[in-house]
Amino acid sequence: MTRNLLNSKKAVKEFFKHGKEANLGTLVRDYYSLAEDEKRELLAMISQYSFSYDDFCTMVNLLSKGEGPASHWQEKLRTLRPSLISSRERFFKSFVNIRGGLKFLLDLRGDLLRLGTRMEGIDWRETDQDIVFLLDMWFLEGFLSLSEIGLDTPYHQISFIKEHDMVHPMTSVEEMGKRLGKDRLCYGLYHVLLPHEPIIFIEVALADKIIGSIREIMEVTKPIERPDTAIFYSINNTQQGLSGLGLGKILIARVVEEIRGKYPQIKNFSTLSPIPGLWKKYMEPLLKGESVFEMKSEMIERYFLEKSKETLLSHYGAGGGREKDFLKVLHEILADTKWIEDKIYIKHLGDPLKKIIYFYLTKEKNDKGEPLDPVANFHIENGASLSLNHLRFMANTYEYGVRDSLSFMVNYIYHIHWLEHVKETLPSLMGKIKSVFPSKKV
Repeated sequence: MTRNLLNSKKAVKEFFKHGKEANLGTLVRDYYSLAEDEKRELLAMISQYSFSYDDFCTMVNLLSKGEGPASHWQEKLRTLRPSLISSRERFFKSFVNIRGGLKFLLDLRGDLLRLGTRMEGIDWRETDQDIVFLLDMWFLEGFLSLSEIGLDTPYHQISFIKEHDMVHPMTSVEEMGKRLGKDRLCYGLYHVLLPHEPIIFIEVALADKIIGSIREIMEVTKPIERPDTAIFYSINNTQQGLSGLGLGKILIARVVEEIRGKYPQIKNFSTLSPIPGLWKKYMEPLLKGESVFEMKSEMIERYFLEKSKETLLSHYGAGGGREKDFLKVLHEILADTKWIEDKIYIKHLGDPLKKIIYFYLTKEKNDKGEPLDPVANFHIENGASLSLNHLRFMANTYEYGVRDSLSFMVNYIYHIHWLEHVKETLPSLMGKIKSVFPSKKV
């Protein structure tokens, strides 16, 4: 056992046995030096400090027994309430008072989500619920602000954005500078205890139409005279510990309102979104015959016209290909990103692939009944709409876009009435937006 793990375990034991917070700062410091297996060991240890079934039965009995008017149950509940907070929840809550504690808690949850499935015999989801309960309060009750990030923003914050854009990675800070300007906007959501690092940020391009190609955003520098459309082309959560808390919905709603106030001529709001893992996690397994999806391998050929199949097989063979089975041929073609440079492949692959991928985005579900694609789930859950016409072929012809999503991207459309819908369905949200998210320029 390393010294850092020993010190971390000691700090945890002292809190749960004696309520001492003195060494929690040491835990915050030493945790980042732990190896993966040591983190799992520490997380398993923390997860053990929970309510037992006996504790639960005791509380139920105390609430249900006794005589007197029925109204007395409220008095009993008030008496029991302190007991309903587990020692583990108190442990997590203590970090808000420690320097670097909130960031530690976010990173701890990020590791829990990543390593939890490998922790045998531990109900890590219960531990996760304790953290989420606290984060729900800390991140929706007055601790957040929306900030526009511009060319005059401090260098270290622009550098942070550059390092954390996982949607369209950048090679230099200068490249980030090209994404800021008159018709290129960036907004970040900040927490009062993390003032120098946005917890989530969004990059926006102003245009005079719904853009269907990322190159048009990245490479076209000609200013738009009268933009009427805002394209959200990169949304990044910088803290994995905040996954699933719904901050994206609030961010988009606030940014829509901000843009409408600053640019009243903007009437259309759309994304230009990636389809992460489309090839490796969906199309390639299908073409190899795996049948864990609603779409089956034998269904794929039906999307191709006979003439297109013949042309693809012939062109593939003329290039030295040896496979005869259509699915194997399709796999060999798509596995090499150079197909994007071949006009014949482009002509005969676009339409059938578009229909297959639309099936993936709209019909493939996870075990919760949500869209299997995480980006589709995010935007559809937030109220955006998706149509076949807004699924874009040749939208990302950069090598990483062809490799990851066969060059496809999606325009998820946020209609003007969406913001009004948010106001109606979440009446407390807009109040929070006005009080929790005061606008400022960093």
